Amino acid sequence: MDSDNQPLDDAAYRERIERARRMTPEERMTEGVRLFEVEQEALRAEIAKAIPDASEADLTEAVRHHFRLVRERERGPDFYEKLRYLLVL
Repeated sequence: MDSDNQPLDDAAYRERIERARRMTPEERMTEGVRLFEVEQEALRAEIAKAIPDASEADLTEAVRHHFRLVRERERGPDFYEKLRYLLVL
């Protein structure tokens, strides 16, 4: 992060936090879904730009694959297997 923008970045971050604190749980959930959809569309556009001849089905699969990889990186590839055993206990 550029040190010249640090105060602006901090102020914008604090404002986002304060806004989130004022939201109801339903508003936070709606905002989370909206942000996820925005991210999906941005990723789809980025992939479409990189692979201009990709079909809609190819783009959808590429977006799903991307988020699957991110989820596995965050949770580990065996997350659901571990969870299954925890639920049995």
